[in-house]
Amino acid sequence: MTGKSFQHHCLPRQFKRWIAVFLCTLCLCLCIVPSGLAQNSAEVELDGQILLSLPNSSEATAQERVDAIANRLQETIQDTSEIQVSVRKKDLLPVIYLNNQELFRIYPADLPNKSLSPFQQAYSWADTLENSLIQARQQRTKSYLQQSIIIAIILVAIAGVLHWLMGRFWGVPVKWLLIQLGTLEKPTDPCPKNWRIFLGLTKGFARLGLWVGTILATTSLFPLTREISAVVRRGLWTGFSSPFLTLGPQSYSVQNLLILLLIWLGLLLAISFVTNLLNRQVLPKMGISRGATEVITLSTRYTLITLGSIVLLQIWGLNLSSLTIVGSALGVGIGFGLQGIAKNIISGLVLLFERSVQVGDLVQVGDYIGVVEGVSARNLIIKTLDRISIIVPSSIILEDIVVNWSHDSLTCRLHIPIGVAYGTELGVVKDLLLKAAEDHSKVLKNPQPEVVFIGFGESSLDFELLVWVNQPSRQLFIKSDLLFHIDSLFRKNDIEIPFPQRDLNIRQFNQKH
Repeated sequence: MTGKSFQHHCLPRQFKRWIAVFLCTLCLCLCIVPSGLAQNSAEVELDGQILLSLPNSSEATAQERVDAIANRLQETIQDTSEIQVSVRKKDLLPVIYLNNQELFRIYPADLPNKSLSPFQQAYSWADTLENSLIQARQQRTKSYLQQSIIIAIILVAIAGVLHWLMGRFWGVPVKWLLIQLGTLEKPTDPCPKNWRIFLGLTKGFARLGLWVGTILATTSLFPLTREISAVVRRGLWTGFSSPFLTLGPQSYSVQNLLILLLIWLGLLLAISFVTNLLNRQVLPKMGISRGATEVITLSTRYTLITLGSIVLLQIWGLNLSSLTIVGSALGVGIGFGLQGIAKNIISGLVLLFERSVQVGDLVQVGDYIGVVEGVSARNLIIKTLDRISIIVPSSIILEDIVVNWSHDSLTCRLHIPIGVAYGTELGVVKDLLLKAAEDHSKVLKNPQPEVVFIGFGESSLDFELLVWVNQPSRQLFIKSDLLFHIDSLFRKNDIEIPFPQRDLNIRQFNQKH
């Protein structure tokens, strides 16, 4: 099976829209997350690379100290003179000099590692500054920029190829695994719903991660874009890790919600695997009917999802008692605004356990006749004889009259009306009708076919052929075969099927002038 056809079955367009909505919501969350309180320290950066961190001092704030150092570093990069970074002693404190000009003093409070002396820390920082300045000058040369542009083009091309390959072959290994596990029978079968959601989300996140990684790798090649990339990375990390949602005593960040979402999706996939295994492998081998199997599978799925979600939220640290208000509001909403949905869900649960309509039954709902393909908590899916899926709300099945041809038994009787001309031998007609029924392989021998003389019609003698079949879904074709055969037998025996006859009387009136 090609990846394109697999994508058509397993990755509907709706999932792409949901992924886009999710990403927009995520970006909005990152934008509204507070950046935090004012910092007591600031970091010295050069082309997006953090060199050192300085706190407030008695002479200036941390940001003022960092800004002064950053300006000097940028001036030195643009200068063509030789770079010299040294450490000298002034007022008993180590001072770092850049090209014989004082850059900044190191106070005891500046030391990130208390095991080092101020002068040891000063020499370490001096080496870091000198190496970073030399590297910054080198990365601004023409040859380096040309080489970086070529590498960036190659990275973007590779990302484009990987993006195309993901769209074409992303779900092929998963579908192969489902076939090996028995969840799918043929490569042409569509994936289960939970797996389609999983494949759509994972492909979207994989593509997003691919392009984010490509952008970060490309921007890291150039000094100016590397600085912007560093700001974006820190902003994203702050947005992901900063709490923005408080439920009770707990506060949660976007990172926490994403972890919860991934674990919950894994739970759904595990439940889907267990229920599909139960539906396809375990219950059929136990001799349980298809309808009972569907009921057991759906009940197991809903129960596991409910219990698993509760346990997952408890492990995650969410106190479910804090959701009491939300549950009350939801109950009011169901009572007033969601009456139809609640009605259908309750009706679906009644059908699942009452089993008046099961999967595989041939039913007639209104003008539609078809086989029940699925019974859920909200609706039934009926596949008509024309292979058209009709979605019927569960409440209609309970409230309206539904003809179930397969309720107790598949055996049912068909009525075939026949009219012959007056003067025809009635015994011959009966024998020919019974012979037509006996010649058909789909007509049951027991109960035996019967012929009923209905009465004398306006232009014909009316009969009805009654036959029993055990394939109600084929009744239209069985009737057609019988009618073809009856017409052939009547022609061979010169039995006439009359047209309706009408007598027309014409009166003449004399007109007096």
